[in-house]
Amino acid sequence: MLRLTRLFREMAPELQLEYVPLLFTRTILGPNGGFAGEERLVKLEMARKYIEDGHAVMPTEELRQGLWCFNPDTNQYDRFIERNEEFLDFAARKRQWLDVYWRVNTGYLLFGRKSWGQGFLINCPLRKRDVAQKLWEQYKVRVDPRLIEFREKDRRTGIQDLGHNWCWLYLPGAEELGIDREVYDNKRVKVRMHIRKMTSFYSLY
Repeated sequence: MLRLTRLFREMAPELQLEYVPLLFTRTILGPNGGFAGEERLVKLEMARKYIEDGHAVMPTEELRQGLWCFNPDTNQYDRFIERNEEFLDFAARKRQWLDVYWRVNTGYLLFGRKSWGQGFLINCPLRKRDVAQKLWEQYKVRVDPRLIEFREKDRRTGIQDLGHNWCWLYLPGAEELGIDREVYDNKRVKVRMHIRKMTSFYSLY
């Protein structure tokens, strides 16, 4: 019988039918992917595809101790990863970094602000702390506002244009976690956002 993870136990019964635990034998790019040696829950249709392509296997007690994974240097499955306590701690920290990256990369922040006059600019430009607060509210991602960098045109004033905007969020620690092939850019991620004009009397600012 498969050992259920804590996350799997806490899932609603209808979701437990959609997700299965997988052990990745090679690194797969994307929010539904994983890195070599990692065990994580994947949607059933994606799990079937990964197993058919040979990128993952169903976990057993023996495979949870260690498994042979893909080696990009030799293009063969000749790299053995021992899944001991040290590796599991490393994998947990790496997964936390990747979760932050993919939540921000695939998301879209939604702001509502007051705008008077011509209506092209908002009354109170967005500061870094406003973006950091919205990242927590919408994605449950807690970051230091100092890691956020605005574009050149927004650096002196803050983000003040209505409509689509974006800024950078720097994510340190990728080198020590060995994150390279799993993401598009292991230094920073683009934070996309949309600011719409609020007509309600009770809207913020």
